Amino acid sequence: MSETNHEKPKCSLKRKLSDTFLDEQKPASRSQRIIIWDTTPGFGCRITDTGRISFFVMRRRAGERKGKPIRIVIGPYGPQWNVQTARARAKLYLDELAAGVDPRERERKQREAEERVQTSTFRAVADLYQTRHLQHLDRGLDQWRYIDRELLWPENKRDSWRSKPITKITADDVLKRVEAVRNRGHKESARSLFELIRALFVWAKKQRRYNLKELPTDDIHPIAILGKKTRRKTILSDEHMRALWRAADTYGYPAGHFVKFLLLTAVRRIEAAAARWEEFTATANGEAWIVPAHRMKMDAPHVVPITSDIAALLKPKLSEADDGVPRFQAGKYVFSTTAGHSHIKGFAGIKEKLDMLMLKELRAFAKARGEDAVNVELVPWRLHDLRRTVRTHLSAIDIPEGDTVRELILAHRRSDLHEIYDQYAYFDEKKWALEAWARRLMRIVEPPTPAQNVVALSAA
Repeated sequence: MSETNHEKPKCSLKRKLSDTFLDEQKPASRSQRIIIWDTTPGFGCRITDTGRISFFVMRRRAGERKGKPIRIVIGPYGPQWNVQTARARAKLYLDELAAGVDPRERERKQREAEERVQTSTFRAVADLYQTRHLQHLDRGLDQWRYIDRELLWPENKRDSWRSKPITKITADDVLKRVEAVRNRGHKESARSLFELIRALFVWAKKQRRYNLKELPTDDIHPIAILGKKTRRKTILSDEHMRALWRAADTYGYPAGHFVKFLLLTAVRRIEAAAARWEEFTATANGEAWIVPAHRMKMDAPHVVPITSDIAALLKPKLSEADDGVPRFQAGKYVFSTTAGHSHIKGFAGIKEKLDMLMLKELRAFAKARGEDAVNVELVPWRLHDLRRTVRTHLSAIDIPEGDTVRELILAHRRSDLHEIYDQYAYFDEKKWALEAWARRLMRIVEPPTPAQNVVALSAA
């Protein structure tokens, strides 16, 4: 519907309009217009010199006797508007004008309301959340995929939130999606989904445009439906670490080097995966990898001293036969499958292949001991368990400054007083501890052969 200027017709007729009648009409003379009024007062059609026919209504709004008649174009004669449908719309407009309502204003407000609803659907909000927030996070892509899989395109289409206005999503909706994941046997994944939903709604409330007064997550206590968060205590045994190290050798670059890097540095997987060459630099104390604050959980830069084993792991790949790390010309990421343009991803796939390779190694160990390799099974583990494993071994090493250095290696936050008053970086102590851990790790993954354990005794 649109408004047009009133044009003085060259010819004006009046009769009851019909489709048959309009089909027989010829175009108006050049530069002329033919106006035909229907027997319904205020409703008519216009024929141009090109033969185009359009329906319109024209009358004054109630209470405006001296006002200019309002002319509103309904639309062109054709598949969408025939005489019957145009007359019905005309009666609606004429009734509104008779009641003092301007249909143009009413439809404008209706369009704006529909646009507001469209821009406040969960899909629209989620898209904006991904664009303005998630894409700036190192784990943002994983979080977006989870939102996409569980909320936008769940297995049961009826459970989708895509077209729901964000203000209409209730606590019951949230509970239903979280419990669906829990009932599949993934309690911690259900907890992660709840935390993702809560974070999205907190962000949406801050935007103000969505007019969110209360969040559907406010009345939900995750402990009540998921229980207390279980603290993992899994660490890898020496044999499993040896199997993992050899599996990493078989896997090769980038995943194999990435896993070894995790073992040598004890950093979190995403911190290591997103490592860039520009972050490796010389400091006053020696070579270091400085992870920027925005990639760290504690929002503070993390300095990892480069030990001889880390340097050997990251040595340049000079030939196809060389077991080094390639230096890509344009790419900036250390561990990459895209020539350095993006960092390594797909941790689930990496872990699945590592498990397969580790099980093969564990069965080989059992066979070498004369045991039945068929009964060997791989204990469930996660990449994050490597940090706990390293921390446990660090406790077995007599390290200068003890737990302070051990916790700094894992980038754990110190107590407020310690953080404020002790600004010493402990660089040398951390390097010493990482060197000692690397020596311990090498004894585990590459144990000496029996021949190497023989000590020659003198004749005396």
